[in-house]
Amino acid sequence: MSTDWDVAVVGAGTAGLVAARTAAERGLRVVAYERLSPGGQLVNLTTLHDHPGGTGPELMSRLTAAAEDAGVRIAYAEVTRVHPGTPA
Repeated sequence: MSTDWDVAVVGAGTAGLVAARTAAERGLRVVAYERLSPGGQLVNLTTLHDHPGGTGPELMSRLTAAAEDAGVRIAYAEVTRVHPGTPA
């Protein structure tokens, strides 16, 4: 797996996937790290208010697909620390 990314997003919940997709759509190389699977708390919801016709897992599936279609790489790893700056 490449380690040459412009943006690394820690967490692939709703906010992380939207941020990652937005960066990728602007031409940046993006990786989103998630320990288990994309979704965050949304995957536990069976009914979404103000979003008729869908469940949490269905929405997360669409958000994940949109991020991947934009070029985001989903990496399954636990992030324990972050170091700013240029990689050594």
